Amino acid sequence: YKLSENFKMLREAGFPLVETFFKWYNFSGFIAVKN
Repeated sequence: YKLSENFKMLREAGFPLVETFFKWYNFSGFIAVKN
């Protein structure tokens, strides 16, 4: 998936705050906070 697609999926799953904390080549780490 693209970075934007991952953000969209997380937001649709109920995570209003989504941030990328790590990005290296095709690997990314996310922090998502759910209220």
